[in-house]
Amino acid sequence: MLAQCDAGLAVFRDIPDIAKHRGIAEVQELLNVREKLLDLRRAADRLWQRQEAERQFRELDLRVSGVIASGRHALAIVNGRTATRGAVVATSDNQMVTVDEIRPDHVVFVWRGFKIAVALPDVPQPR
Repeated sequence: MLAQCDAGLAVFRDIPDIAKHRGIAEVQELLNVREKLLDLRRAADRLWQRQEAERQFRELDLRVSGVIASGRHALAIVNGRTATRGAVVATSDNQMVTVDEIRPDHVVFVWRGFKIAVALPDVPQPR
């Protein structure tokens, strides 16, 4: 999608020359289309960055093995250590992630500016 947006934006490089031969309304319409393409380009770039961050996050050695979710004082067990909201957790490959949220069924981390949730492993419930 990035390449398609770039190709579309390349068409608009000659707008100053077009303005010499076209009316103001026509040039304004072209500028509006260019702005929409720029917005799409920014959104596509952000989506690509998110996908890349998620891919890199999955490669981290980060294990969530449990949660004690008791309101404001929730704890998560991450890589064998307890962590609270706001804690910075080091992975075995020396990457740092921040615990953003602790829920009964998942923990949300912040990695490279993106929030990424990690679900707890399925644990059989006692009967």
